[in-house]
Amino acid sequence: MSVSELICYREHPIDKLPALLEREIPVIMVYGKADDIVPYRENGAVLEKYYTEHGGRLLAIGKEGCGHHPHGLENPQPVIDFILNCV
Repeated sequence: MSVSELICYREHPIDKLPALLEREIPVIMVYGKADDIVPYRENGAVLEKYYTEHGGRLLAIGKEGCGHHPHGLENPQPVIDFILNCV
């Protein structure tokens, strides 16, 4: 796939945000602030901005010094609280 085809492709996950919003699907995003494979400012920030601007419920947690695999949180309470507020 060429760069032009990739840019014009409309089946990326980010292109599916309207469907998530339409169904009122809450989103939890844990990302590594040091991710240089999928940088937050080019990906997660786009999701967060679009979702919040359109009334979606989203929790974004950035992990300091963490790269592309930010598995787990030292304190999962924010995630628990978010889930409980969504039910």
